Amino acid sequence: MRRLLKWVAGIIGALVGLVLVAMLALALLVDPNDYKEQITAQVKQQTGRELLIEGDIELSFFPWLGLELGRLELGNAEGFGPEPFASIEAAEARVKLLPLLRAAVEMDTIVLHGMALSLSRRADGVSNWDDLAGTAAAEPQPESKPARPASPALKSLAIGGINIRNASIEWNDEMAGQQASLRDFNLTSGAISFTRPIPLSVSGKLSATEPSIEGSFDLVTRLGLDLAQQRYRLDETRLTLQAAGKAIPGGEARLVLSSDLEADLERGTAGISDLVLEGMGLRLNADIQASNILAMPVASGTMKLVLTDPEGLSSVVTLPPELKQQALRGSIVDATFALDLGEAQSLSLAPLNLTAMGIELKASVEGQKIIDAPAFSGELASSEFVPRELMENAGIALPQMADPSAMTRAQLSSRFEAGLDRVALQGLKLQLDQSTLNGSASVRQFAAPLIRYELAMDEIDVDRYLPPAADEPVPAAPGAAGNAAAAELPLELLRSLDIDGTLKLGRVKVMNLRSDTIVTTLRAAKGQFRVNPLTANLYQGGYSGDLRFDVRSDTPLLGMDEKLSGVQAGPLLKDFLGKEYVTGKADLAAKMTARGIEPLAIRKSLNGNGSFNFAEGQVNGINIGHLIRQGYALYKGRPVPAEETRQTDFTDLKGSFTVKEGLVTTRDLTARSPLFRVDGKGTAHLLSEKLDMRLDTTVLSDIKSAAGDSADELKGVTIPITIKGRFSEPKFGVDVSSVLKAKLEAEVEKKKAEAEAEVQQRIDEEKKKLEEKAKDKLKDLLRF
Repeated sequence: MRRLLKWVAGIIGALVGLVLVAMLALALLVDPNDYKEQITAQVKQQTGRELLIEGDIELSFFPWLGLELGRLELGNAEGFGPEPFASIEAAEARVKLLPLLRAAVEMDTIVLHGMALSLSRRADGVSNWDDLAGTAAAEPQPESKPARPASPALKSLAIGGINIRNASIEWNDEMAGQQASLRDFNLTSGAISFTRPIPLSVSGKLSATEPSIEGSFDLVTRLGLDLAQQRYRLDETRLTLQAAGKAIPGGEARLVLSSDLEADLERGTAGISDLVLEGMGLRLNADIQASNILAMPVASGTMKLVLTDPEGLSSVVTLPPELKQQALRGSIVDATFALDLGEAQSLSLAPLNLTAMGIELKASVEGQKIIDAPAFSGELASSEFVPRELMENAGIALPQMADPSAMTRAQLSSRFEAGLDRVALQGLKLQLDQSTLNGSASVRQFAAPLIRYELAMDEIDVDRYLPPAADEPVPAAPGAAGNAAAAELPLELLRSLDIDGTLKLGRVKVMNLRSDTIVTTLRAAKGQFRVNPLTANLYQGGYSGDLRFDVRSDTPLLGMDEKLSGVQAGPLLKDFLGKEYVTGKADLAAKMTARGIEPLAIRKSLNGNGSFNFAEGQVNGINIGHLIRQGYALYKGRPVPAEETRQTDFTDLKGSFTVKEGLVTTRDLTARSPLFRVDGKGTAHLLSEKLDMRLDTTVLSDIKSAAGDSADELKGVTIPITIKGRFSEPKFGVDVSSVLKAKLEAEVEKKKAEAEAEVQQRIDEEKKKLEEKAKDKLKDLLRF
């Protein structure tokens, strides 16, 4: 493209030079039109192309030495069609005659109207100007001649201006399949001087294919030229660009630029001051100073970008549809920068300030090797902001939270390092409401992220951020809940993660459970996640866990190995379930597996085993002594004892259990107290929440009622107690009468057996006595 522009500029210069040469050559001729044939023949000889001079050639002599040309056409290269390569509708140039005698040049406005240039390149790469370049290159070098005396230097040069009107350039590139054109090109300048600014206006229309685009430009400026010192200026510059087409985001765009520019080529410096660029809903203000501009530029300055019209920006940039665009109005990026494109390839943004959607972010950024291997470092800090409002403006719908004041205060600060495929945060501090998070985190290999972190949080009340408790929970519909939930998980992303990090928490409240000194380490690789160790102090005891989450298959697999040691069960259950169902010091252990992530799917597929041991506590909701006394009173026909507190004290309560597809089974439940010994077994279904338990309760001592009524008769009796119903409404059953009847019948049978044995014993004794008497009489008879 640079070569093309070079030739375009050369051709335009040659055309202007042709006009000047023709003017000087014909200045002394009376009728230059008589020499048209000689001129065209000379052009043909030098270029091999036809020159058509359709208009008249007019000369003037005094006080202006001038030349006016009508229409000219220069033919195209062979094989590029009949269209002319270049044409001019009219041209005019005049120079004052008398100042020439003083080595001064004073020219009137140079006029060039209707210039048209047609540039083409065939599919084989040959262009229609190659022959012109080849001719110039193949010209034989003239023999060296003695040097001529140097021409006297111009004492001054003054040109009344330049007037180029309705010029055009057509570019047809068959090799690239592209077409482009510059049409209606106009350039008008004021008097050209090296001592005073030159008013200049340039306009035109552009079009191209592949990509398809149509546009126009309009430039107004004041040009300052100091050729001797190689200093140039553009003051009061205003450039307007308009474009439309498929290549333009949003289909169309308009940009307006105003600025003052200066360049000192001798020193290699340049500057842009009071730059204002407006368009697409944005306004950019900048001041820039640069050095070494002819080699590896070094620049510094300030810039400020303001979003003035979100709708204008959305017309060229696709914004998320849920984003509240008006919340972006007035967003500002403000920075002081330094750029070095030399060996260091460095970039500094210090300070860098961002204000948007209610948050102010202050940062500093240092970049190295920003072209070859970009690497950035710096620090950032935000003002206090309201996350709830920020997310609402961003179109992120927050779920309803139990605490309406949650997500109303946040602040962030951190140091950072980043590259094309990595980012790391050091000294991270995030404050959210009453919680503070500190630590470090990093991500590498964004395509398959390697995540590392070391984080610590002082406290958090998770319940504030959870949905408020529903009056009546809505049961989930049965079905493939696990698969449906898994379908919502980004399984491919989860399988690509490589995580190794530790999170420490001071105090935590979640689902109304309170714990402290929590340490959790998460490791993940190839779709397998493991949280181990996971430890916490809670309710005067401790928790330890080993949790696994496997997403290698479409349905996630869960694994849990958890232990509670020395935990006070009463306060824990009261906080978690709202009631102290069991109190006492508890040790629990469970190893479980499940499939899916929905609660219903987990309960349905839950398998495993566990054990429990409670010491010196009580079971609330059932009073075994009262149940037995109540049944005993009914059996005896006595008044039913008054209702007593529903609790059963024990010295120890322990057992083990198995879980198969959500059905919990225990066969060795035991409980001990001074009054009872309980041996139990049964099932509890986690899906239907149905209970089916049997507690064989052996009375160890007299269980007197609160009124002092004795039930000593029950001592040593084993009474079955059944528990049916649902978790929320258990139903208890006890049958004392049948037990006592069985006991009485057993006693009667025992007495009967004892009586029969006593009678048999007496019979045996009498029989023995009779046998002994008979023996004695027989002996007496034998003596005689």
